[in-house]
Formats: sequence, C-alpha cells, structure tokens
Amino acid sequence: MSEPISISSAPPALASMNYTALREGGMALIRKWAGESWTDHNIHDPGITILEACSYAMTELGLRLQLDIGDLLRSGESIKNADLAPADRVMPVGPVTPNDLRRVLLDHPLVRDAQLFLPADGEVLLYGPPLTYTPGSSRIRPGGLYEVLVELADPDLEQDLNSNTYSFQVTSGGQNYDVDIALPFWDDVEAAPFREGAVVTAAAMVLDGGQAWRALPEPQSFFGKIDITYQTTAGTSHVMTWAVLQVTSVLPQPGAVLPGILTAAQTAVETVAAPNAPLVPFADRVRRAAAAVTQLQTYLAGWRNLGEQAVRIGVPRVQEVAVRARIEVTGGIDVEQLVANIFVELDKMLSPRVRFESLSARRSTTPDPDAIYDGPLLRNGFLATDALDMAHPSVLFLSDVLRVIMRQRSAAGTDVVTQENPAGRDIVAVTDLALTNYINNRPITSDAENCLTLVETERYRPRLSAAKSRLVLVRNDSEVGYDTERVELLVADALAKVDQASRTDDASPVWPVPRGDLLPIDEYTPLQEELPAIYGVGHAVLPDSAGTSRLAGVRQLQGYLLLFEQMLADVTAQLANVNRFFSGDASEDTTYFTRPPFDLPGVPSLLRRFTPGGNWGTFISDPNNPVARALHDAAESRTEVLDRRNRMLDHLLARQGEDMVAFGQELHRWARLELAAVNLPPGQQAASIAARRDAANTRLVHIKAALLRDAPELNAFRLLANSNPLFGETDLLRVTPAGAQFTWQLAPDNQERLRSVSLFDTEAAAHVDGEHSLAFAARPELYVVVDIGGGLRRLNVMDGVTAAARVVAESSQTFAGDPAARAAIAEIAGLFAQVRIESSPSPFERRVAYLTGIRHQRRRRLLTATNMNFAIVDDPPGGGLFGKRWRLFELPGNTGQVLLNSPQRFDAATDAAAIRLAQDSIRQVLRYGMDEWNYAVSTAAPFTYQLTDPSGTVLAVRDAPLGSASDAQRALATTVDLLYGSYGAEGFYLIEHLLLRPRQSGDPFLSLPVQQGGVERDPYGQRITLVFPSGYARDFSLDRKTAPTRLVTPDRFRDPEFRNYAERVIQQACPAHLMPTVYWVDQSLPGSPLLPGSFDMFEERYFDWLDTVLIPGALAAIVDAARGAMVETLNAIANDTP
Repeated sequence: MSEPISISSAPPALASMNYTALREGGMALIRKWAGESWTDHNIHDPGITILEACSYAMTELGLRLQLDIGDLLRSGESIKNADLAPADRVMPVGPVTPNDLRRVLLDHPLVRDAQLFLPADGEVLLYGPPLTYTPGSSRIRPGGLYEVLVELADPDLEQDLNSNTYSFQVTSGGQNYDVDIALPFWDDVEAAPFREGAVVTAAAMVLDGGQAWRALPEPQSFFGKIDITYQTTAGTSHVMTWAVLQVTSVLPQPGAVLPGILTAAQTAVETVAAPNAPLVPFADRVRRAAAAVTQLQTYLAGWRNLGEQAVRIGVPRVQEVAVRARIEVTGGIDVEQLVANIFVELDKMLSPRVRFESLSARRSTTPDPDAIYDGPLLRNGFLATDALDMAHPSVLFLSDVLRVIMRQRSAAGTDVVTQENPAGRDIVAVTDLALTNYINNRPITSDAENCLTLVETERYRPRLSAAKSRLVLVRNDSEVGYDTERVELLVADALAKVDQASRTDDASPVWPVPRGDLLPIDEYTPLQEELPAIYGVGHAVLPDSAGTSRLAGVRQLQGYLLLFEQMLADVTAQLANVNRFFSGDASEDTTYFTRPPFDLPGVPSLLRRFTPGGNWGTFISDPNNPVARALHDAAESRTEVLDRRNRMLDHLLARQGEDMVAFGQELHRWARLELAAVNLPPGQQAASIAARRDAANTRLVHIKAALLRDAPELNAFRLLANSNPLFGETDLLRVTPAGAQFTWQLAPDNQERLRSVSLFDTEAAAHVDGEHSLAFAARPELYVVVDIGGGLRRLNVMDGVTAAARVVAESSQTFAGDPAARAAIAEIAGLFAQVRIESSPSPFERRVAYLTGIRHQRRRRLLTATNMNFAIVDDPPGGGLFGKRWRLFELPGNTGQVLLNSPQRFDAATDAAAIRLAQDSIRQVLRYGMDEWNYAVSTAAPFTYQLTDPSGTVLAVRDAPLGSASDAQRALATTVDLLYGSYGAEGFYLIEHLLLRPRQSGDPFLSLPVQQGGVERDPYGQRITLVFPSGYARDFSLDRKTAPTRLVTPDRFRDPEFRNYAERVIQQACPAHLMPTVYWVDQSLPGSPLLPGSFDMFEERYFDWLDTVLIPGALAAIVDAARGAMVETLNAIANDTP
C-alpha cells in the first residue's frame, strides 16, 4: 500500500521560503526604526499590506533559489547553453603506465594483443662516460626506452600475419595431400627484400646429393633450401632461405607415397605462378606484416610520452598446437559442425580475445565513473575489466582440453551434468587424447598425454593448427569420415563471429547526463499585481474620474514600489543568466544581471530617461538603451566586472586543478614595472596604474578562458610528447558513413583535400586510418601523380618510398595535367606540414606557455626580420638632408592596410643615419607595442589610436581613421597581435634528449657539462632541455665574457624576476619522471658569423630536426644529419652557458 502524500506542517528550512519569518522580521524592523511614528500594525494598514506582499514575493524567489542545479542550468538554456566540460573530456587520461599504453595498442584494428618490455637497450650500446666502451667503463641504459611485442590481427582475416607456416595441397598419383611449409618469419634476415616490396620471379630448390628435401627425425618432416629470385626497383637479385616441410595428411604407407609428394612439393615451390605456390603468399605476408608494423610505429609515435620511445616493435611468433583424439559420436549429427565447434572452442582457449564493452554494459557492473574512465579513452569502447589480465596459457592440461570437447556433446554447452539423457548427447566418449606443439613446422613436444608445456608464450603465441590436428570420429567402432574443407569454412566463419562479438556496436564514451526540468525561472510577476485593486496599481487602473490628486498618489506609490520591483526582478534575471554567470567565454562582460522594469504597468511615465511622447517599442528594443545601460553601470563598474570575472574563472579553473594566481601577480607586476621607471604626477600615476590594472585583468580573463577551454586536454595528456592536431581541430578529420561502412576525409581550414581509398567496417578503424594518413600527408616526397583518364590527374599519398609502400589517401580534387598536379603537391603537403608542426607543442609546453604569459600555443618560428611588415620609406626634408618614415603593414611583404605610422620624420645627414633613426624608432615600437595598455583610442571621430611609452611620448600613430570606436578597438587588437606574433619572440623550444641518442656507430654524442667539472654520465635518459631567447644579441665569434651585447626582443625575458618565475613554473609543471634544464640563449648580431651556439642557428636546426621527428617518410640520411646538427647545437649551447 502506497504512503499517503502530505504537506509538512513544519516551517520551511530556508528563511527565504518562510513567509511568517519574513513578515515577522519586517515587523521587527518597523518597530525598531519607526516604533513611535508607525503605531497601526494591523493588516488593514497599507504599509503592512505592502510588507506582506513583499514577503510573499520573496518566498517565491526563495523557492527558485533552492532549485536543483540541473533544473537551473536547463532553464537557463533559453539565454545561453551551459558551458561545462562533459565527463568523457575531464576524467580520462592519456597513457601513464605500461598497461595504459597496452590499452591504447589494443584499440588499434591491427592489434590482437600487445606486451611492453622495459627497460630496453638502445640501437647503440652506451658505456661511460665517455659513452663508448673503454676498459673499466660501466654500461649505461638510458631510461625511457621500451620494446613492444604486438600480436597482429589481419583485418581481412585472410592470413595469420604472426605465423610463418603456409598450408597448400599437392597432387601425387592422382591423390591430393595436405602439406605445411615453414619459411622465414617476416623479420628474419632472409625476408628483408620482401619487407621492401620485392616481387618473387623465380625459385629453385638447392639440391643436396641430388635431393631437394632432407628427412628430419620427426615423421613426415623434411628440410630444404630455396634460392629465390626477386625483382625490385633496383633490379633483379636473389636470396637463399630455408624451408621445413611437414606432410600433414595421414599416410597409410608413407614409404610408398612420400617420394611423389616431395617431388610435387618441390614443383609447387619452384613454380611461383602456380595457384598453390607458397612463395607468393610468403612475400605478401612479409610485406603486409612489415606494413602493419610501420602503421603501428606511426600510431605509437602519436601516443609517445615525453622522454620515452618504443625503440623496437616486434611481432611474436607462433607455436602451433595440434590435438589428437578419438571421439565416439552418436548418429544423426552434423559431424563437420561438431568438429568445427571443437576447433573453435579450443582456439578460444589457446588465444583468448580481448573484449570491448559499451558504456551502458560497463555501468551495469561498475557504476563508479572514476573507475570507468580510469585510463585512456578508447575508440572501440571500454575494455572488459578482465581484458588486461587475460593471458595465453603456458601449460595445457589434457583434462581442460577434454572438458572443452565434452562441452560440445549437447546444446547445453556444459560438462557439468546431474542426470544426462543418453539419447540427447552427440559425444559418447573421448579416448587417445594427446597434444603436440610445433615451432617452424617441427614438433617440440610430441603426443603429450598429461600436460603440454608451451614454449615462451610471450615470444611464441600458441595457435591451434587444425591442419596438424587429428580428430578421429567413430560410431559403432567404425570411423566416420567428414569433409575437412567444410570444417575449415565453418571454423573461419565461427572465428569471424567470435572476433565480431569481442567488439561493441556502441562505442560512445558520452556519459548520459539526465537533463533538469525546464522551469520559468525568468518569469516575474510584478509586486503591484499582488496589492488590492483599490490601490490603483498594476492592471487595476483607476479611471480619470478618480481625480488628479488620487492619480498622483497612485503614481507616487508606483515610483515608491519601483525600487522593490527592481531588486526582486533582478533576482530572476540573475537566475535566468546562470549559464552566463558560470560561463568560460572570454567575451562575457557581465556578472550582475539586471532586468529593466519595462513590463511594469505605467512605467513609461516613471522613467525620466524616456522622453515623453517617444516611441516606447523602439526604446525598449534597444538592448543598450539609457535605462538598461544605467542599470548595468550602477550594478557594476568595468573594474568590478573584470575582478568578478577573474574570480569566477579562478573558481572554474580550480575545479580542473589549475591555479593562475601566481601568474596574475606576475602579469600585474610586469604591467606596473614600466611606470616605476618614469616620474609621473601623482594623479596621472594613479590613473595610469588603474588603467593598466584593468588592461592586465582583461588579458587575464582571455588567458584564463583559453586555459579553461584547454584544461581537460592538458590534464588528460600531461605526459604526452606532442599534442595531436586532431585535439584542437575537430573538423580536420571527418569520418562519414558510406552505407554500412565508413570513409574519412581530411579538411584543413574546412576545405576537403584528401580522402580515404578504402572502406572501413567501424568508425574507429576509419578514424585510426585517417590519423595515420594525416602524418604522411605532410611529406611532399610521398605524393604520386596518377593518370585517371580524360586528361585528368589525381594525387595519391603513399606511406613510404619503397615498392612495399601502400596508398593511404588520395586527393579529393582532380587536376588538369601534370603541372597543375605537381603544383598542388607543394600546396597540400605544405598545408598539412603546417598543421603538423604548429599543433605539435606538448601539453607540458602549452601549460608552461599559459602560466608564463606566452600568448601563442602553437609552434612557430620566434625570429622574424622586421622588413616582413615594416617598410622604411623616403620623405626628403630638403636642405641636403635625408628623411625617412616607417609604416607597419598588416600582411607580410608590406601589403594590406597600414596599421601604424611613424609619428614624425627622421632626418639625418646621410641616408644610412636616417635609416638607423627609423630603425631605433621601430625598436621602441617593438618594446612597447605588444602590450595593449600602452595604446590610447580616440573617443570621438576621427577614430584612431596611438602608441605611447610610459612617459607619454608618442611612438606611433594610426593615420587612417576608422568608422567607429569599436572598429578602432578591433584594428588595435590586430596591431597588437601582429606585433606580438611576428616580432615578440616570446616562446621556447623543448628538446627530448632521448631522441638525440646515437642510432648507429659513428653518431655524435651529447656532451653536457656538470658543475663539478666533466660531463654528464647519462645525458639521454629522462632529460629535457627548454631553450628560451634571452633578449640579448652578441657576436658569437668573440669571447662571451668580453663581447658587447645589444638589447633585442623579447624584452620581458631579460627581466631576472621573470626568469626566476618561469623556471619555477617549469619545475612545478614538469612531469615528475623528467629532469628539465633551461637555457637562455643569445641571438647573433646582424653581420656576425652564425655559429651553432646562437639562438638563430638553433632555431633553424630545430625546425629541420622537428620535421624529421614529426613527419614520417624522410630519407635516413636527412634524419641522421638533422639529428647530428641538433646534437652539435645543444652541445654548443650547454657549453656556452656561463
């Protein structure tokens, strides 16, 4: 029986909803403040009536104030949507542990299983110091290197890329025989040509004593050598390889038939064009496995953490497991289906699948979102909770195999039976059960009858071999034959379904957030409507016959109530704007929201700012009308808005674990630092400080809003070595349905340039392939012009330059002829290279940039020649003097609008002297023009702006007037952005020492000094260097101690206090496993030799090196040269530091 619904008689818990408490509180104030003059407190008194109406109205607002936050956010969507990060953005993290990285690998469609091994040796063994082996030196193993062992999954399910065994049939004496041949694994030396795409053209068995095959000790096993001739782009060559042949058919009389079988096998090997020739699938499998590893190398590079790298990616080899059994079956069964079921279940036992679940399935077992989102967010769904604990068995017990077989005796699929119906079973008994494992087609342990110990299952993955298995079915002591080809088809179909069942159709990671109720929280019923009609307010309008005095009294009462109405209505406005109040939008310029009383009866006659007789509809339709503006200005000043917005953003950032208080103090210190150097009158000094405080707070709002937007990404991937370009540009890669499958398109700047060449079964597979292609799309050498007929050309993007390279993308556009296509290569590849390089700063670098006030989050060159946008022009003054002026243009090459002009002409006796004066003026503009607080915008037409130094001296002006003050503000913002972005030189470059390790004998070593003298023992392991421009320039050919210096940008980086602050930020933000070093590096003076220790040469070499690190496909010689140049430069910088 349901409980009856009742209204509690207890007073409301909140005072704002307690009418009685509010009324009594008002009465207490009346007695306190007007106890002697106001003596009638009965309900008929108008004052008491107004008090009661106010109290009632306040309870209504109190009800709204205690609404659930979900209801408030939902109800506020009519004004602005809630600006809150969802759980799937905030809670997951990038790979931190080896298991995290394993999860990421398992998410790839080419990966069936993965293992990580660390620490690992580099390509060159290091000892030291001095990093090369000398007697008595000890081994150095740089931290951060690891190996990956990946069990490959062939998406086409055509062949096992991990195996080196090939099955085919030969015919001898009119009889078909099954044989297996083992050839080198894909990564063996003999397979090297085929990894590069070599094509098998011929093969010949090498005869030994006239025989192609030599018998091995194992039954029906033989060894041989094959001389394979192959074709590459370089010509024809050959390679000698081994082969192990196993005849898997049961031979009643081996001695009689084996010679013919071996001859037929030799013919199959040597006839490469034959349908059953094993060498063609061998070359294809090697190429496909190498291509898969190449794809995984690119994929892993995108998930690489700072100071870490996969030094090798290997593929485990296969050990085949064969089962032998005699199974007694009943009649009337599908024998092939029974055998297939047994093989499938045994395969699942030997090779357990990794399962992915949907979010709803995971929530049903793990409701805690912290546990669900713990680790990387995967595209295929959520890994089953036991997925990482699943392991290949190292010992196979025959009792377990027997149970698997016996589970197939009935549709129940269980071997636990309390009372079995003999008539309903398919299997009666299992005898003669044994197991054998094979490596390279040779048995390791034969016919194990108790248990089979497998060999190094991490390196040799067990795989059921149906071809080598022997399941003999008998009924009434007679053998029951079955169709092995049908069994193979049934097994393949069932395993495909098993693999499909391990994936989920719903991979969405979005947590279902229940929406609140949509409530009229912004509605306001005027207080006047609650008063008796005799009062004549609200809609109870008195007739004109009431008399002038009476009507004036009503108007006076309306004016008196207007203050109460305004305060009550503002509460509804504040609630209705709840999403604006909590917004992270930098353009939001209001924190206290008001509601102009335009819907009150009779209000036009009460507002002095509305002209009597004016158009009321036009007046209130203007959101910036005098009344609305006066209410806003009265509620909060610009200074108060900035203060409250900064505090709100601090609160929102704190929820993301971010703190910008220290940076705010540093920014305000820098803004006021310049004023301390000039002696301004007290009033002007105070005004300048106030103006700079507001300007600094405005910049803080924009920086905090940007950090708030990026904080989920920066927190989730704080260890990542490079940011993924797809994080910041969600429209760059578009995955679209194509029937039941998916395709992808790459669209930088929202213009489609490349598209997929294949269809994909899942959205996740399409996304992974598109991301893989994005990496290669930035390398122009990988583009190929293809003739598609009709005089048109299309571009194909390859994933390498060898014959094994595959087409990973094609251009969405076609081109009329080769010249147009080749010209498009430079444009398209350049565009993708720009995306790749600019988006590459790691989350750590981006966080440091935010916390140090560096206003650009994208990778860019810091040094730019001033003549890119500044033009010095002639303005002869006459009298034999030379005159110069300068202009700042919006676009490079001195094009576009002129943003700034010199305020005067610079006269000198020589042309060179006049140019120097103009350059000195430009230097002052670069000193002060990057901070918006040094500009002044005219408040009346003509609208222009000018740049001044802290003393008020005009440094630059804009001559061309603009249409309005807002236009001038936008042009000013463009000017500041141009000066800062092109000439500010504020930024830094990060170098991971591990990436500079030697890869082959003869590569140069890092040689970093230590304070005690000598060099660091291990300069590579978990070390990073950050290189900042120092703000000075000097001649590097002179001794550092005596060489004169010149002040250059960035000016802020010369400040010792800023340097200390920046280095402290780096230490705090740096991942704990890394040791950072900071260098402040001088630039080269113009005209002086460009040497490796200068920032100029470092920047050039850094971008050359970064191109080889971020964009795959560069030639090995170019990669080695770029790495060697970076080693030389870093050594020079480290040893040049005082």
